[in-house]
Amino acid sequence: KLLLLVLISMSLNATAQNWREYLSQDDWEIIGITKSSAPSIFLMNKRDIQKIQEYNKELLLVWIKEMPKDTKKNYRVQLDIIDCHANQSAAKKITIYSNRDEVVKTITIPSHLIKMDYYAPNTIGQSIINNACGWE
Repeated sequence: KLLLLVLISMSLNATAQNWREYLSQDDWEIIGITKSSAPSIFLMNKRDIQKIQEYNKELLLVWIKEMPKDTKKNYRVQLDIIDCHANQSAAKKITIYSNRDEVVKTITIPSHLIKMDYYAPNTIGQSIINNACGWE
């Protein structure tokens, strides 16, 4: 019985991992990989990019997913607001998920605290802006 439970548990974990990979390939496009000591893959959901009018500007709302290479670690999904004309962006909402796809924490940044910022060339931030602003 113990062996059967272990096999079922392994199968469920494999299924959850396959589902996450399926979503990454289907709805999300890889836009960058960090080469730091804790490497991550960054993905963008271009299907859900929205144009909005806010702060008297036309801006984009873009969902970004950061998946650590170590699948045992938490991952995050972040809603960014992007000003393509000014080449700036800022986080609007961040949700941290466990490796079992359960919400660990959600942070919503109040509008009055959002600070648009520039990113250095050849960074993930610049890749996010380039990919989002070229989506149409």
